[in-house]
Amino acid sequence: MALTTETRAVDGARELAERGSVGAMEKGVIVSSSAGNAGPFQGSLHNGIPWVLTVVAGSIDRSFAVTLTLGNGLIITAYTMFPARALVVNFPLIYSKTLSACNSTKLLFEAPYAVLICDDIGSFEDQIDYISISNTAAAIFVPEEPLISEFKC
Repeated sequence: MALTTETRAVDGARELAERGSVGAMEKGVIVSSSAGNAGPFQGSLHNGIPWVLTVVAGSIDRSFAVTLTLGNGLIITAYTMFPARALVVNFPLIYSKTLSACNSTKLLFEAPYAVLICDDIGSFEDQIDYISISNTAAAIFVPEEPLISEFKC
């Protein structure tokens, strides 16, 4: 049985789910739950239920040097968290103040199929979400301060 104990659950719903999981455990059913991505603190669980098998995932604690070669021959060295080669060939590279926040589903779906340059707006995780569901070939994120190793997956 998979238990979901959303941290913003309606009053009483979380407690009710936890009590139900005790009953399942007493009947020999394995109850599992995700550790959650929201804390309450980094490296902590949103549930600490001792009879539940809590499943976790890791995060990337390193970055990889990459080279970006533009059509005019300019080579830019940067860092990525993606450890494999990515080949994005013959797509326009677009920087537009209208699109550069990379945080609007509507604008990103109307954007041309291209590589977008995204400005740092303080919400990298949200930008990744918007880009991943958009009509975009790829994106380059330009942080104010390059602290990519602090990104939590």
